[in-house]
Parts: sequence; structure tokens; C-alpha cells
Amino acid sequence: MGTLGVILAFGTATSQSVAYVLTRQFVVSKHGSVMKLMVMAHLIMGVFAAVGLSLMWDDHLRDVASYAVPLAGSAGWYLVGQGAFFVALRKADASRVSPLLGLKIGAVAILAMLVLGIEINAWQWLAVGVSVAAAFVLNASGGWLPWPAVVGSLTACVAYALADIDIIRLVGAMGGGADVAAETKMHASVIAALATYVLCGLVAAAALPWFGSRRRGDWYAAAPFAGAWLVGMFCFFGALAMIGPVLGNIILATRGVFSIILGACLARLGMVHLEQKVSTPILVRRAAAAVMMIIAIGVYMYTK
Repeated sequence: MGTLGVILAFGTATSQSVAYVLTRQFVVSKHGSVMKLMVMAHLIMGVFAAVGLSLMWDDHLRDVASYAVPLAGSAGWYLVGQGAFFVALRKADASRVSPLLGLKIGAVAILAMLVLGIEINAWQWLAVGVSVAAAFVLNASGGWLPWPAVVGSLTACVAYALADIDIIRLVGAMGGGADVAAETKMHASVIAALATYVLCGLVAAAALPWFGSRRRGDWYAAAPFAGAWLVGMFCFFGALAMIGPVLGNIILATRGVFSIILGACLARLGMVHLEQKVSTPILVRRAAAAVMMIIAIGVYMYTK
């Protein structure tokens, strides 16, 4: 169960790194604002989620009262965080903004302890601290971000952390409690993800008259982000169910490393409209931060 959760967490990190670059691609290619992308992509994801939910209908879905609150929190806090982070991406490259999401780990650890009653020992708190320090190193290695990007990123961290706690509660309400088999947890996590994105799709549909588009090219441009993000979210819900919110987010923080690697590749290919070139010393410092994240993952998993 733990190995599968780790694999899913790394899958989330990879998918989100790609999605962040696709976000910037949408904006710089003049298809529209981040809000337009957010609305259109979530409507696309909502349609796919609705089809999936109809094919995987579960008896737990009949008892709406048992999961309505965590479902609203999972979707609502996520949308707040997504909007804040998209604003940050307008002000800086994905490889500069993405590492700041590592600061979410501290918020998740505190909420997991206070809300979910998860016990975190001293070594695990050390791993959390190393992960947060690595996020600072990744950010500082390329110069400080403009303040709107910092505010947007920090707002996203808090909102995402609150969403993660509700995801755990939602998966539990769907039958994926702590003492069930891995197959049951995976099934519950998929149902929870589908339900969450159906709700997000409904919110996007309501906003479509103001932020949508009648141009087919805009919808085509939004589809790659929608696909990458939805795959990442299926992995993320599964990872949280399998290994918990703290370790899941420590591993997810490696998306900053993946974003940096992807950004360096894009820059070397001449796609400087997506990612700026950086010097070798900066890449070395970023590599050091990546090693810190790997150490944090190892410490948390070993002491767990």
C-alpha cells in the first residue's frame, strides 16, 4: 500500500509540473487569461468526471448527507487555491512559483495533527522542516519573486492544505477508511476525485458566460492542461488515501524539482517565452534543494 502511494505521489508531481507549463503556454499564446483557462479546463474535467462517475456509481453516493460537507470543502478550497496560484503564474515562470508550494507541507502537517488527530514524531517534524527549507532554497536560487506571485502562492498553500484535509475525510466517507484494503481505498479515492471534479465542473459551468469562449481554438488549447491536471488529481487522491496527507505532500513537493528540470529543458530548446534560461550555479543550488527534499522523504518514510 505504501509503495503504491509513493508512486502515485510522484505521478502527481510530474503531472502537475507539466500542467503548470501548459498554464503559462495558454496565457503567453494569447488564448486568454488564467481565469478563462481555469473555467474552461474545469468544465472539460467536469464533463469527463460526470461520465466516469456514472460508470462507477457507488452506493456511498446515495447518502449525500454523509459526504456533502467534505465534498464542498474539497472542491471549494481547491478552487480558491487554484485561482490564487494561477494569479501567481501570471507574474512568474512555473519553475519559480511551483517550488513555493512546498511551504504547504507545514500547513498540512499542522492541520493533520489538529483536525485528523495524526501523530507526528520529532523526526517527522524534522522532515517537514527540511522540506520547507528546500522550498525556500529553490525559490531564492533564482532571485526573489514579485510580491503578487508570493501572495498568490502562499494563499494557494493554505487553501490547498485545507482541501487536502477534506479530501481525506471525503475518501473516508466514500468507504476508504484507515482499516480497509488497498483496493477499497483506491476505489474510494477515485469516486471522491470524480465527485469533486463534477462539483468543480458545475461551478465552472456557472462562470462560463463571463469567462468562457466561443472559439474552438481556445478549447483545444485548454484541453492539454485539463488532461494533465485530471491525471495528476487521480494520482493525488489515491496517494493521500494510501500514505496520508503529510508524506504525500512531502513527496509532492518534488514537483518543484520536476518543474525546474522541465523548465531547463524548455529553455535549452529555445522556448524562453515559457521558461527563462538560468546559470549553472543556480542550477547547482537548485540541485542541492532537490537533495534536501529526497532526504526529507527518506527520513519521514524511515521513521514512519
